[in-house]
Amino acid sequence: MAVFTVAFLTALAASASVKALPTLDVRHNDQKDHKDWNKGKDTKNYTEFEGWNTFKGYGSNLGTWLEIEVTNTPNIFLDAGYNVTDEWTFCREAGFEYCGQVLENHYATYYTTADIDKIATVGVNVIRIPTTYAAWIEVPGSFLYRGNQLKYLRNVTDYAIKTYGIHVILDLHSLPGGVNGLEIGEAFGNQDWFFNQTNFDYSLQAVDAVIEFVKSSVAPEQFTIAPINEPSDNLAGFGSPDIVTEPAGVDWVLKYLRAAYAKIQARCPSIWLMQNDSFKGSRFWAPYWNTTDKIVFDQHLYFFAGDGVYGNLIPGITCGQAAAIKPPGFNVFIGEFSLQSQYNNSLLVSRRQEVYDSQVVSFQKFLSGGAFWNTKFQGMMRVNGEGTQNDYWNFELLIDEGVVRPLSQVNMSYCLDTPVPTS
Repeated sequence: MAVFTVAFLTALAASASVKALPTLDVRHNDQKDHKDWNKGKDTKNYTEFEGWNTFKGYGSNLGTWLEIEVTNTPNIFLDAGYNVTDEWTFCREAGFEYCGQVLENHYATYYTTADIDKIATVGVNVIRIPTTYAAWIEVPGSFLYRGNQLKYLRNVTDYAIKTYGIHVILDLHSLPGGVNGLEIGEAFGNQDWFFNQTNFDYSLQAVDAVIEFVKSSVAPEQFTIAPINEPSDNLAGFGSPDIVTEPAGVDWVLKYLRAAYAKIQARCPSIWLMQNDSFKGSRFWAPYWNTTDKIVFDQHLYFFAGDGVYGNLIPGITCGQAAAIKPPGFNVFIGEFSLQSQYNNSLLVSRRQEVYDSQVVSFQKFLSGGAFWNTKFQGMMRVNGEGTQNDYWNFELLIDEGVVRPLSQVNMSYCLDTPVPTS
């Protein structure tokens, strides 16, 4: 998820510099307090996931954990002595031994089973977990860190499934070469995934590793695999339908997705593939698939930039927007959304409840639900109106403040006058 504009992030990346190394207290995977929730067969004391044709997700992202976004965790590298804007640059400049210590500490502490317990108090039934490809495979020449990500991932996902029956979306947020030129795609300036067969082949190796992780889990049917996030071979068009060129860029993305889908169906035929819409809209991609395919689309809906939206107008916009998204015969999940608007943000709990509730209701009525970005958020930049980013993007904080509540307590009066489209 890119919180700032491309121009801002590009300028920020150019300003990176190095500081002295502090001493860190690092926790490792083999600590005695690290719980293993993957012992024995799954007792299945929950409702088994039956597919996206019937599922309604009420969820949150566990982002900037196994893939780092400095806009979300602005101090992670500063506290380690480096003023850099992505993991790639940090590991290249600090070296893998030190960057590994920093990142292993982050993996061990940023999200734990305690966070699953907390979000479960409001009835979360789905989590989306972005990862880098380095969590899954080793790519020669890559400066993304490859360590114990999967051990932490296993601990959290097995616990979420066995304890609460939470569905898990495993998201390959980055791919070798860089899928969009941003930190979320590999590193700032890296745009060599498109039209590069070597990186294409490595990407499918990452898909293979994800499939094996799912197959060996306590409940494979509780997973959905998302093989790519916000791909773009036209960075100038990021956030718009021009993000992927036509036909060349579209053909390359489809080539990859079809290959990934074939692998999933060959080895885990009950597992769905989630395709990110690349801001082109699910209706654009639907004709390339059959309605019988296990394909669910992922769209990211935000109001914080570009649309000129005032916070008080979101409840009146979101119903019509959600109603127009879904292609006939397919399902759409909102993989990312937040509360920040471009203008006139308000800290009033009632106002933020309106913004949250109206989006949740529209996603539940017209789509397959959604996942808030992000479960934790540490960005403290001021927003237009009142407060900082943290007040509009931090799911756990919003739970504490009473903005996010169980679905049964959400105001369901929104979208009553918006009809469900028939086509």
